[in-house]
Amino acid sequence: EARDLYATLHADTPNQRSAEAARNRYSLAQLEVELGRYGPAKALLSELIPRLIELWGQGDTYTIYARVWHAVALHHLGDHAASDQVMAQARQSALASGEPDVRHVAQLIFGRHLLRRGEVTRAEPLLRESLRHFQGAGAPYRATAARALGLLGECQLRRGDVSGALSTLGQALAEQHAVYGQRHADMWPVLVLQAIALDLHKGVE
Repeated sequence: EARDLYATLHADTPNQRSAEAARNRYSLAQLEVELGRYGPAKALLSELIPRLIELWGQGDTYTIYARVWHAVALHHLGDHAASDQVMAQARQSALASGEPDVRHVAQLIFGRHLLRRGEVTRAEPLLRESLRHFQGAGAPYRATAARALGLLGECQLRRGDVSGALSTLGQALAEQHAVYGQRHADMWPVLVLQAIALDLHKGVE
Protein backbone atom coordinates (compact mmCIF):
# COMPACT_ATOMS: atom_id res chain seq x y z
CA GLU A 1 0.00 0.00 0.00
CA ALA A 2 2.86 2.38 0.84
CA ARG A 3 4.54 1.59 -2.48
CA ASP A 4 1.34 2.35 -4.40
CA LEU A 5 0.92 5.59 -2.47
CA TYR A 6 4.43 6.82 -3.26
CA ALA A 7 4.03 5.83 -6.90
CA THR A 8 0.80 7.86 -7.05
CA LEU A 9 2.41 10.84 -5.31
CA HIS A 10 5.28 10.77 -7.75
CA ALA A 11 2.99 10.51 -10.76
CA ASP A 12 0.78 13.36 -9.49
CA THR A 13 3.65 15.78 -8.73
CA PRO A 14 3.27 18.58 -11.29
CA ASN A 15 7.00 19.33 -11.60
CA GLN A 16 8.91 16.07 -12.04
CA ARG A 17 12.20 17.98 -11.62
CA SER A 18 11.27 19.38 -8.22
CA ALA A 19 12.77 18.46 -4.85
CA GLU A 20 9.39 17.06 -3.82
CA ALA A 21 9.39 14.69 -6.81
CA ALA A 22 12.93 13.58 -5.97
CA ARG A 23 11.97 12.80 -2.37
CA ASN A 24 8.92 10.81 -3.50
CA ARG A 25 11.05 8.89 -5.99
CA TYR A 26 13.61 8.14 -3.28
CA SER A 27 10.90 6.75 -0.96
CA LEU A 28 9.52 4.62 -3.79
CA ALA A 29 12.99 3.25 -4.62
CA GLN A 30 13.67 2.44 -0.96
CA LEU A 31 10.42 0.49 -0.74
CA GLU A 32 11.24 -1.39 -3.94
CA VAL A 33 14.48 -2.60 -2.29
CA GLU A 34 12.69 -3.53 0.94
CA LEU A 35 10.10 -5.47 -1.06
CA GLY A 36 12.85 -7.37 -2.90
CA ARG A 37 12.06 -5.71 -6.24
CA TYR A 38 15.73 -5.12 -7.00
CA GLY A 39 15.46 -4.65 -10.76
CA PRO A 40 12.96 -1.76 -10.55
CA ALA A 41 14.91 -0.29 -7.62
CA LYS A 42 18.15 -0.31 -9.62
CA ALA A 43 16.47 1.44 -12.54
CA LEU A 44 14.90 4.09 -10.27
CA LEU A 45 18.09 4.79 -8.34
CA SER A 46 20.32 4.92 -11.42
CA GLU A 47 18.20 7.81 -12.68
CA LEU A 48 17.60 9.41 -9.27
CA ILE A 49 21.13 9.67 -7.85
CA PRO A 50 22.41 12.22 -10.44
CA ARG A 51 19.33 14.34 -9.70
CA LEU A 52 19.93 14.18 -5.94
CA ILE A 53 23.54 15.26 -6.49
CA GLU A 54 22.30 18.14 -8.65
CA LEU A 55 19.79 19.19 -5.98
CA TRP A 56 21.75 18.75 -2.76
CA GLY A 57 25.27 17.52 -3.50
CA GLN A 58 27.35 14.42 -2.88
CA GLY A 59 27.36 14.75 0.92
CA ASP A 60 23.62 15.08 1.48
CA THR A 61 21.95 12.31 3.47
CA TYR A 62 19.46 11.59 0.67
CA THR A 63 22.30 11.11 -1.83
CA ILE A 64 24.32 8.90 0.51
CA TYR A 65 21.39 6.66 1.45
CA ALA A 66 20.24 6.46 -2.19
CA ARG A 67 23.68 5.09 -3.02
CA VAL A 68 23.42 2.62 -0.15
CA TRP A 69 20.05 1.35 -1.42
CA HIS A 70 21.49 1.21 -4.95
CA ALA A 71 24.39 -0.90 -3.66
CA VAL A 72 21.95 -3.23 -1.88
CA ALA A 73 19.95 -3.71 -5.09
CA LEU A 74 23.09 -4.39 -7.13
CA HIS A 75 24.34 -6.87 -4.51
CA HIS A 76 21.12 -8.87 -4.67
CA LEU A 77 21.20 -8.79 -8.45
CA GLY A 78 24.62 -10.44 -8.27
CA ASP A 79 26.66 -7.48 -9.53
CA HIS A 80 29.05 -7.44 -6.59
CA ALA A 81 31.77 -5.36 -8.24
CA ALA A 82 29.32 -2.54 -9.06
CA SER A 83 27.74 -2.85 -5.60
CA ASP A 84 31.11 -2.42 -3.90
CA GLN A 85 31.95 0.56 -6.10
CA VAL A 86 28.67 2.33 -5.28
CA MET A 87 29.00 1.49 -1.58
CA ALA A 88 32.55 2.87 -1.55
CA GLN A 89 31.21 6.16 -2.95
CA ALA A 90 28.50 6.24 -0.28
CA ARG A 91 30.99 5.54 2.53
CA GLN A 92 33.43 8.16 1.23
CA SER A 93 30.67 10.78 1.05
CA ALA A 94 29.41 9.84 4.51
CA LEU A 95 32.91 10.14 5.96
CA ALA A 96 33.38 13.56 4.32
CA SER A 97 29.98 14.73 5.59
CA GLY A 98 31.00 14.25 9.22
CA GLU A 99 27.81 12.27 9.94
CA PRO A 100 29.02 9.21 11.93
CA ASP A 101 25.58 7.60 12.13
CA VAL A 102 25.21 7.67 8.34
CA ARG A 103 28.76 6.39 7.88
CA HIS A 104 28.17 3.43 10.17
CA VAL A 105 24.82 2.53 8.61
CA ALA A 106 26.62 2.29 5.25
CA GLN A 107 29.48 0.37 6.83
CA LEU A 108 27.12 -2.08 8.54
CA ILE A 109 25.40 -2.88 5.25
CA PHE A 110 28.74 -3.22 3.46
CA GLY A 111 29.93 -5.59 6.18
CA ARG A 112 26.77 -7.66 5.76
CA HIS A 113 27.37 -7.89 2.00
CA LEU A 114 30.94 -9.09 2.58
CA LEU A 115 29.74 -11.60 5.16
CA ARG A 116 27.08 -13.07 2.88
CA ARG A 117 29.74 -13.50 0.19
CA GLY A 118 31.88 -15.46 2.64
CA GLU A 119 34.46 -12.69 3.18
CA VAL A 120 34.38 -13.02 6.97
CA THR A 121 37.91 -11.68 7.55
CA ARG A 122 37.01 -8.40 5.85
CA ALA A 123 33.52 -8.18 7.29
CA GLU A 124 34.15 -8.77 10.98
CA PRO A 125 36.29 -5.68 11.82
CA LEU A 126 33.79 -3.41 10.06
CA LEU A 127 30.86 -4.97 11.90
CA ARG A 128 32.64 -4.74 15.27
CA GLU A 129 33.47 -1.06 14.72
CA SER A 130 29.90 -0.19 13.75
CA LEU A 131 28.52 -2.26 16.63
CA ARG A 132 30.59 -0.20 19.09
CA HIS A 133 29.30 2.99 17.50
CA PHE A 134 25.63 2.02 17.67
CA GLN A 135 25.92 0.63 21.20
CA GLY A 136 27.17 4.06 22.25
CA ALA A 137 24.59 5.99 20.23
CA GLY A 138 21.72 5.50 22.70
CA ALA A 139 18.11 4.36 22.48
CA PRO A 140 17.37 5.50 18.88
CA TYR A 141 19.95 3.02 17.57
CA ARG A 142 19.31 0.12 19.94
CA ALA A 143 17.61 -1.95 17.23
CA THR A 144 20.48 -1.26 14.82
CA ALA A 145 22.99 -2.35 17.48
CA ALA A 146 21.02 -5.58 17.95
CA ARG A 147 21.14 -6.18 14.20
CA ALA A 148 24.90 -5.64 14.25
CA LEU A 149 25.19 -8.13 17.12
CA GLY A 150 23.33 -10.71 15.04
CA LEU A 151 25.72 -10.18 12.12
CA LEU A 152 28.71 -10.48 14.44
CA GLY A 153 27.29 -13.77 15.73
CA GLU A 154 27.04 -14.96 12.12
CA CYS A 155 30.72 -14.04 11.62
CA GLN A 156 31.70 -16.11 14.64
CA LEU A 157 29.62 -19.03 13.45
CA ARG A 158 31.11 -18.93 9.95
CA ARG A 159 34.67 -19.05 11.29
CA GLY A 160 33.87 -21.93 13.68
CA ASP A 161 33.62 -20.12 17.02
CA VAL A 162 30.38 -21.87 18.01
CA SER A 163 30.50 -20.93 21.72
CA GLY A 164 31.20 -17.29 20.89
CA ALA A 165 28.39 -17.28 18.34
CA LEU A 166 25.91 -18.70 20.86
CA SER A 167 26.80 -15.99 23.36
CA THR A 168 26.60 -13.16 20.82
CA LEU A 169 23.37 -14.41 19.25
CA GLY A 170 21.82 -14.77 22.70
CA GLN A 171 22.69 -11.14 23.44
CA ALA A 172 21.27 -10.05 20.09
CA LEU A 173 18.01 -11.89 20.71
CA ALA A 174 17.69 -10.46 24.23
CA GLU A 175 18.18 -6.95 22.83
CA GLN A 176 15.59 -7.56 20.12
CA HIS A 177 13.07 -8.79 22.68
CA ALA A 178 13.70 -5.63 24.71
CA VAL A 179 13.18 -3.40 21.65
CA TYR A 180 10.42 -5.25 19.77
CA GLY A 181 8.67 -7.53 22.25
CA GLN A 182 8.15 -11.20 21.44
CA ARG A 183 7.75 -11.09 17.65
CA HIS A 184 9.46 -9.15 14.88
CA ALA A 185 10.85 -9.94 11.43
CA ASP A 186 14.37 -8.96 12.55
CA MET A 187 14.37 -11.88 15.00
CA TRP A 188 14.04 -14.78 12.57
CA PRO A 189 17.59 -14.64 11.12
CA VAL A 190 19.01 -14.59 14.65
CA LEU A 191 16.79 -17.51 15.67
CA VAL A 192 17.87 -19.54 12.62
CA LEU A 193 21.54 -18.85 13.33
CA GLN A 194 21.02 -19.72 16.99
CA ALA A 195 19.43 -23.04 16.00
CA ILE A 196 22.38 -23.86 13.72
CA ALA A 197 24.85 -22.93 16.48
CA LEU A 198 23.03 -25.08 19.03
CA ASP A 199 23.03 -28.02 16.64
CA LEU A 200 26.76 -27.60 16.00
CA HIS A 201 27.43 -27.22 19.71
CA LYS A 202 25.70 -30.51 20.46
CA GLY A 203 27.75 -32.13 17.72
CA VAL A 204 30.97 -30.87 19.33
CA GLU A 205 29.89 -32.24 22.71
